Amino acid sequence: MDKVSLTAVMNQIRSMSSELGSYYNIVLNRQDFTENLINVLE
Repeated sequence: MDKVSLTAVMNQIRSMSSELGSYYNIVLNRQDFTENLINVLE
């Protein structure tokens, strides 16, 4: 594997991990919202 394709793969992995981090934050925010809503309704 040459250096160019290795760099491309690394960039793609960084991009995907960044995207996963964003989705994870959305899930955490929704979880917090749901827990708070349940607490308000109880």
